[in-house]
Amino acid sequence: MNVFAEHVQKRHALPGSRVIYYGIEDVLKGETVASTVSSFPPRLCFAYVGRFVSEKGVHVLLDAAARLQKEGHEFDVLLIGDGPDRTKLEGEIERQGLGSRVRITGFLRGPQLSSLLQEVHVVVMPSVCEETAGLAAIEQMMRGRLVIASAIGGLGEVVGSAGIVCPPGDAEALAGCMSAVITHPERIAALGSKARERALSTFGYARMLEEHAQVYRQAASKRRV
Repeated sequence: MNVFAEHVQKRHALPGSRVIYYGIEDVLKGETVASTVSSFPPRLCFAYVGRFVSEKGVHVLLDAAARLQKEGHEFDVLLIGDGPDRTKLEGEIERQGLGSRVRITGFLRGPQLSSLLQEVHVVVMPSVCEETAGLAAIEQMMRGRLVIASAIGGLGEVVGSAGIVCPPGDAEALAGCMSAVITHPERIAALGSKARERALSTFGYARMLEEHAQVYRQAASKRRV
């Protein structure tokens, strides 16, 4: 049996299982990380990309943003996506007075998403429920983005030391991680490069295909015996 993360393998504890990480294409296609991120302005832009559902922890990001605002930090947050919690999140943005800092874009894909991500310096994935492998994190790491993610399930495993992880559901801790990046924006380029290196070496599409092929060849060999 093939599983997508060490986390999943430990959960199932099935004999004969093997971890084969998701693989994706190199979306930059030869571009350098430096060419995909503009110079850092006074207001850094953080973004969440995904569905608006409670388990993704978008409300934790809003709470963290409210803390940063009270501390006097300058920043912007893009919520890129849509889902059943949108109305609730819009109400929370208004209640916490975040309208000048937080913007919901709706669901985007393809060129629209790629274009908007050029304005983003850090992607935040504040999930509060265990994820099997954090495919969205892999996609952003392949783009050379710094990812701040919850240390939960396969998500924290995927990001590892190539990004910043914090306890799930802890708005104060998340605000601290975001504040550290605002204060030291040079970490964005350094960790972004590290994230891309990890994505290329560990989450490449060709690597995934080859590892699956190895499993099938081994299974076929045993069957012939």
